[in-house]
Order: sequence, then structure tokens, then C-alpha cells
Amino acid sequence: MLRSLRELARLVQRGTGLFRVNRLAMGAMSAQFRCASLCWAFAVADIRPGVRGEQHREATGGAGRAMRMSGRGGGITGPSRGKAVAAVAVFVAALLAGAGATLLNSVPDLSYAARWAGTPGLFIVRSCAEVGAPKERHTQCDGTFRSDDGKTVELDATISQSLTAGAVVPVQRTSNNSYARVGVAAFCGWLAVTLFGTVLAGAAIMTVLTTTGHTRSRAGWKGLLAAAGVALLSALIGAIAGTLA
Repeated sequence: MLRSLRELARLVQRGTGLFRVNRLAMGAMSAQFRCASLCWAFAVADIRPGVRGEQHREATGGAGRAMRMSGRGGGITGPSRGKAVAAVAVFVAALLAGAGATLLNSVPDLSYAARWAGTPGLFIVRSCAEVGAPKERHTQCDGTFRSDDGKTVELDATISQSLTAGAVVPVQRTSNNSYARVGVAAFCGWLAVTLFGTVLAGAAIMTVLTTTGHTRSRAGWKGLLAAAGVALLSALIGAIAGTLA
């Protein structure tokens, strides 16, 4: 999923492939729906200690006598409960790992796209070529970077963007001396990725709260799905802005 989010941000910045952007974003949203459904099923059927026998049998589709409980409350005990707890623990760990990796990659680029960090300037494209391994090929352009204050000039600058020779584009020089695109398309693209990373983190938190019985409300899940919808809208706005630029 993280790979799809990175590809989504790159496509939005380039302003190409609106249909592909929409397909990738919808795939990410679908993962959020599956996440919510799976976590709720775990919470109702297997782990939360306050579910009564009849509620449990209804939630699990009327499992056989082996799944019956005493009727005084209490979730599944013994090996079954242990496996359910382990499954949710792995699920939460995967969500947190995905959220961490996504936010670590997107938040810095979001700040550069908004010009909150880095050195603003212009990149004058000299030439472009396809570079990288077959599965990771991308366009890299060489050119000259000149900061807005005139203090920094880099004659052999490179940027991993699909640009046209002779083009002059506004960029932000990063802390590691690379260059990031700025503007509506770039900002909306990285905002979409950042929001999806936030949704993953929120899903992990809601999973823990739901499975431990601290909340039975679905309002939290609805809020996460709303955030995913805003991320999708941001991605589409960025794609349109990139196309029109």
C-alpha cells in the first residue's frame, strides 16, 4: 500500500494519468474500509470481554456449540482468544509501520511543497533522460538551480521529475541538496499521502480502543473514512492542477 501512495504522489505532481491517480487512490481507500471492517469483526466476535453469548453467536454467524459461552458475558477464552489477540497485535503493528513509513516520507516533502522549509529558487532544465533499474525507471533532469536571493547557484543540479528541456520551474532546495517541486499540484499530492498515513495511524489507535472495550462507537471509524475521502479529493485536485499547469 505504501508503494501505491508514493506512486500516487508522484503522479499528482506530474499532473498526468488522472484515471490512474483515481484508481490508486480508490485502492488505498478500499484498504481503509477493509481495515475498519476487520477490526470491528475482531472486536465484536473474538476479543472484547463484554459480549454475551447470544451477541457473540449472532456476530459470528451462529457458530456451533463449540463456540458457546456461559451467557454471563465474556469473550472467547483459551487458545482461540490468544490467537485473536495475536492477530490483532500483528495487524496493529502493520498499520503503525505503514503509517510511520508513509509520514516519514510525505511530511518533509509536504513542507517543501508548501515552501515552509528549504531554499526557494528556480530550476532551469538543460536535458532529461530515463534512469534507474527497469522496475524503478524514472525521468531525471539536469540543469541549473538559482536561489531567489541569488546566494546559491548550482550548475549541475538534478531533479527527478518529468520536465521539458529549457523549462524554468520553481523548486525548493532541500536539506540534503536535492530539489522538490512546489505549488498546488505538489502540495495536494503530498497532502493526500500524509492524510492516508494519518488514517493508518488512526486505524491502529481505533483498533486498540475497540478491541479492549474502551469504545463501542463507530464514529471514530467514520471520521477516518472521512479523512480518507478528503485525501482522495486532495489527490484529484492536485492531479487537475498539475494537468492545467
